[in-house]
Amino acid sequence: MKKSISWSAYMRFLALRHALDFKTMGKANNCAVQLLEEIALAEFNGAAYSVTQVMALERVASPATIHRKLQELLKSGMVEMRSLDGNRRTKLVFLSRSGYKYFEKRAALLVKAQQT
Repeated sequence: MKKSISWSAYMRFLALRHALDFKTMGKANNCAVQLLEEIALAEFNGAAYSVTQVMALERVASPATIHRKLQELLKSGMVEMRSLDGNRRTKLVFLSRSGYKYFEKRAALLVKAQQT
């Protein structure tokens, strides 16, 4: 079966992304990466998630698993929590500088895969 140019580009992107994910995230599983992506998308759309909203992301995993993965992302420095308007009871989850750099590298891989 003949493969399309876009299929080939996407497969190159996946290969590059897997290498980046392993290098950047170590042995983090797909759940941690998916959680990081959800946090990034919410922030990109201008509505950062509260910790409560992150915990409710059932499409990612169970609350117990999300809690564990969120702690891993915090410990690895990919995300950070901030209080909103001085209300220390409500914490919002944002990408850290490392988190932004991770997605910048992923974006560069996408461009590279499209060019080759």
